[in-house]
Amino acid sequence: RNHALQRSTQEVKVTLRDADTGEPLHARIHVHDQSGDYWPPRGHAKRVAEGGREDIGGDLVIEGRTWAYVRPDFTLSLPAGKYRMEVMRGPEYEPRSLDFAVGPGQASAIDIPLRRWLNMARRGWYSGDTHTHFLSPHSARLEAEGEDLNVINVLLSSVLN
Repeated sequence: RNHALQRSTQEVKVTLRDADTGEPLHARIHVHDQSGDYWPPRGHAKRVAEGGREDIGGDLVIEGRTWAYVRPDFTLSLPAGKYRMEVMRGPEYEPRSLDFAVGPGQASAIDIPLRRWLNMARRGWYSGDTHTHFLSPHSARLEAEGEDLNVINVLLSSVLN
C-alpha cells in the first residue's frame, strides 16, 4: 500500500537550479509523506541495501534515512497527499526543506532554487571525499555532482578468502 506501483500516482516534475545564476544543479533529496514513509524519485529504489561492500548507485542511507542523488530535472510519482522534500547539495549550499501537496488527477511541477552561501573554489580551496570504498565510477560521479565535490578518491580494498 505504500509503494508507487500499488497506488494511483500523479507525476510531479521537479527542477533544481542555482538561485543566483539559474544554472541547473544536481543534489541529494529525501521525500516523505505525513506518516514519514520515504517516496523515491522515479528510477530510484524505495529500499536500499545497507550491507558492506555494496555499490547501491544513486541511493544512500544516512542515519537511517534514505536519500537519492538526482539530476537537475527529475520526476516523482506520488499518490494524492501531503509531502515534505529535503534538498541538500554539499556544505556550500543552504539546505532546503519544502512542504507540498499532490491532488488526485493533478500533475504538477516544482521549481527549487538552491542558494550558494559560500564558494570555496573561488578562494583556492577544493572539496572532495578522499576516502571511499566500493563505489563504481558511475556512483562516484553521482556523489560528486550531488554534493558539489571536486574530487572523489575511491580506494582499493581486498578480500582474503
